[in-house]
Amino acid sequence: MALTIKFETTGDNRSGISGAGKEYHMCEAFAHVEGSRYPIRFEYYCGKANEVLPVGFYETDVKVTCKDNRLSFEIDPRQSRRINNPTLSAAPAQSKAAAS
Repeated sequence: MALTIKFETTGDNRSGISGAGKEYHMCEAFAHVEGSRYPIRFEYYCGKANEVLPVGFYETDVKVTCKDNRLSFEIDPRQSRRINNPTLSAAPAQSKAAAS
């Protein structure tokens, strides 16, 4: 059974040069996790500007490993597939409207 997760990117990112002199980009995204009422904000790392995902909806595989006798779940958004699913953001958008 393959595990996947859906997420959306916002286009927001910060970039800079590390202490070692290497370019980096920290990009904002929101994971849509089954059972969670709202999307979960996370950041993903890119070493080059051309690795930053355009704003949109994506799906990626979840890699399961075992570290120090504990399960670890990792994703690499840069290896994701673009999807069309604007309904993913419906709950947070309605919540913002209700708060107004």
